[in-house]
Amino acid sequence: NAHVRFCYDCGHAHCFTMNVPFLDFYGDKLVCTHIHDNHGVRGEDEHLLPFDGNIDYAPVIRGFDRAGFAGTLMLETTNERYGDMTPDEFLKTAYERIERISKL
Repeated sequence: NAHVRFCYDCGHAHCFTMNVPFLDFYGDKLVCTHIHDNHGVRGEDEHLLPFDGNIDYAPVIRGFDRAGFAGTLMLETTNERYGDMTPDEFLKTAYERIERISKL
């Protein structure tokens, strides 16, 4: 359907459907992203900051490139697991992490 679009959630892909190449299947319909991290344990999407779990972001970015995606890399994380950081430190770290991913 021409009106159906796709949001790629790298954390969900990593802990629910690790071996399904969604970007290869639906990359032409990709309109938004949810970027976060986890440890790939089935059903345990931790919504960590990128690089605090074990997602390999290089293949994700290559999939975005193959799909011709030029949109925003949207973080989907919270600071609830980062009580040792102030809100400003959390935001600074989150920005640094998403910037690092954008350079892959």
